[in-house]
Amino acid sequence: MQHICEKTNYEESQIAVDLPEVRGVGKYEYETKYSLSTLNSRGLLYELSSKCQRDPDFPEAIIRSFYFDTPDWAFLREKIGSDYLKTKVRLRWYQDVESSAQDSAVFLEVKSRVGSQREKRRLLFPWTGEELASRGMDLELTRKVQELLPCFGIVLPGNLVPAFEVRYHRHRFIDPFSKMRVSLDSKIHAPLIHSSRGQLGFDRELPCSILEIKGREGSLPDHLSHIVRHGLRKTSFSKYFECSKILLQFDP
Repeated sequence: MQHICEKTNYEESQIAVDLPEVRGVGKYEYETKYSLSTLNSRGLLYELSSKCQRDPDFPEAIIRSFYFDTPDWAFLREKIGSDYLKTKVRLRWYQDVESSAQDSAVFLEVKSRVGSQREKRRLLFPWTGEELASRGMDLELTRKVQELLPCFGIVLPGNLVPAFEVRYHRHRFIDPFSKMRVSLDSKIHAPLIHSSRGQLGFDRELPCSILEIKGREGSLPDHLSHIVRHGLRKTSFSKYFECSKILLQFDP
């Protein structure tokens, strides 16, 4: 598949892109998550707005992700089994909060976790967000994703197919002292599931919001430690996993 990578300018050294959400891609970093009640998220958002800098490039957006898995849910079973090594494959793009316009840039991402550390690789997908939003999870999408996966240079299942979409509202900040990236995600739901999965999507939002801290340290910066008063609980929360429990109606 070397010709595909050359045609789309995806040489191995170019797969990691230096954009705000993924600075440090290709090197392991810590990703720490905290859950809180949706009722408490407004107060936390107010405090983050006063203590942190809004991300200069992507301060607020709707995040849309098409997740991929094997027909027998190999990646989902990794999470259920609490495996030390975990993998996710997804297409991700942004939607404007006010106008609902779809961003033109779509990224194919492979996210790997080793314990609490993560590595995320991604490359620019040849379709726009508008195309994905209108086409949905069709056969051509599956073919194109399978065609591009070898460009990442890591071993992945060859039979990956779309699973479902996860959508949520993200506010993004940068801590001015540690330079860690801080995100607050709310309104998490899964409105679309692939027809082969035999289920329907759901518009009902999960009853929690998620705070994510990403950087070279695995804990809250000291000057932000007081925000735990908003009911924060450290968690290994996975949006993919939590939405799948509702879509597939199981409780591990």
